[in-house]
Amino acid sequence: MAGRMTGGMGALILGLFLAARPALGQVRAVELSMDNDGFTFGLQRPTDWFYTDGTFLEVLGDWKLSGLASLGVHGASCATAAQDRPCVVTRVRLGQKIFTPEDLFFYQPGVVDRPYAGWLYLMLGRQRLTPRRTTDVSFQVGVTGNPSLARQMQETLHGLLGLTEPQGWQYQIPFEVDFAGTYRDTWHLPMTRADGPVSLDMEPDWAATLGTERTSGQAGLFLRLGWRAPAGSLPRGPGSRRFYVVARVGEEGELVLRDLFLDGSTWRHSISARKEPLVGRTRAAFDMGWDRIDVRLAVTRSTREFRGQDAPHLYGTIALRLRR
Repeated sequence: MAGRMTGGMGALILGLFLAARPALGQVRAVELSMDNDGFTFGLQRPTDWFYTDGTFLEVLGDWKLSGLASLGVHGASCATAAQDRPCVVTRVRLGQKIFTPEDLFFYQPGVVDRPYAGWLYLMLGRQRLTPRRTTDVSFQVGVTGNPSLARQMQETLHGLLGLTEPQGWQYQIPFEVDFAGTYRDTWHLPMTRADGPVSLDMEPDWAATLGTERTSGQAGLFLRLGWRAPAGSLPRGPGSRRFYVVARVGEEGELVLRDLFLDGSTWRHSISARKEPLVGRTRAAFDMGWDRIDVRLAVTRSTREFRGQDAPHLYGTIALRLRR
């Protein structure tokens, strides 16, 4: 099974590479990131349930989009805009998320536990970056069920790590195509002088998501402490050899009206769980970079997301970005 999954993923990546080859010259950065509730960095004992794993490959580029494809975000490319001036970057992401119940050996989750579910999706996004504000508009479409490859991925990982195979994937949320669009605004309000190596910013943000995959609204407040950090979210210049460090921590709250992975299938009956409409999250991230490499370590602690969840859930993120 592992060989078939690896071969299929390899063929998909090769096909995407050949199809996108003419546009590779406009790529600014490539980022590979992983979420996992085993990445707790010593903050708590690792778990293996709820939102248990996510893998994302994101490409940032200077592609010019027109019409509806521009997602309403226009401006000069970050490749041509003057330093510290507003610019726009296009984001394309291929991602997978895996959700499981707490009891991996319960054959019919969903009554007091959350369902098994997978999500394999493609996202197109546009970001407008300025020293004081970041606007992000994105649209994603994906599949659930067996085509999401979540079962195959988790069974392969558990086999490689010598862990017991989960027993309830036959009851996962079945195949369907779903979508969601998101608008997010983040402000970067400096609290220190701009000419020093140390910076402290206050960053309030809000976002709205509408779609069959998720419908929600959220708002948060973060503090960002940096040393030699770029202003706001502006990208660093090519080949910048200034080592930088950024720490960001804050709280956000979300009003959830629709969650595909708890409410179940959009178009037919499936196993589901009673979601909590109000969810709070504490996020902390540590970024550092030098030359063409950026590294991020982050943790997210979420309050209860459904009625049968007894305690908050924590997962970590490890990300590596390579810039041209």
